[in-house]
Amino acid sequence: MISLASLWNYTRIILLAVIIYVIGRWATRFVQKRFDKVAAASKMEAGVSKFLRSCITVLCYALIIYCIADLFGVPTASFVALLGTIGITVGLALQGSLSNLAAGIQLLLLHPFRVGDLISAAGVDGVVDEVGLFATRVITLDNKEINVPNATLTGAAITNITSLDERRIDFTVNITYTSDIARAKQAITELINAREKVIRKDETIVYVDDLTPGGVVLGVRYWTHTGDYWTERWEVIEGTKKALDDNDIKVPYTQIVHLDQ
Repeated sequence: MISLASLWNYTRIILLAVIIYVIGRWATRFVQKRFDKVAAASKMEAGVSKFLRSCITVLCYALIIYCIADLFGVPTASFVALLGTIGITVGLALQGSLSNLAAGIQLLLLHPFRVGDLISAAGVDGVVDEVGLFATRVITLDNKEINVPNATLTGAAITNITSLDERRIDFTVNITYTSDIARAKQAITELINAREKVIRKDETIVYVDDLTPGGVVLGVRYWTHTGDYWTERWEVIEGTKKALDDNDIKVPYTQIVHLDQ
């Protein structure tokens, strides 16, 4: 038969456990709110903020459970050992997922790219739509959605195509050996430097890149803003053909001769 002293003792322990839980939840919410303010003030990435907030919440509740277990006389050493065993088991079972999680944290902290950047990595070319903890969603240029595991990205070379504000455009054009090289170079240079979206115009250069059996290869280099890269490339290449035609500069082409038998 349970004595009044034992009943009071159990009741006291239960009341203390409830008080610890209530205070623990209040403390957890207080810490969460403080963290949210710090994250907002420091303009922390949303993905990093969400992950760290989750870690803080898990740690707070683990501390609450630990205190309540100790109150009820559960051997804390055994409790910690059990948590460690569970952690190892889960870690082995989710080894691939944990690798992606670690890689996701690395991407969120180091910022090799951000949402909206055009990247080329792990055989995927496209615009970053979301950087998750386990995978990164990329939208390809032909509007296909690809979810790339984060571990795959961190294990490969990542080319961030749009991270810088300016890009250099390079292309080549062939002219015949009988064409006036100086005139061709001047015509292309004037075409490029007349364009409003071309920058660093003092660095625009047209040069003889190679001499081949098919003709003289002229190399062309000029700078533009990253957002104007493709427009300036396409339009200048088209304009180059017209500029060469207007200056009577011939572009060689392969002729196929059919012999009647």
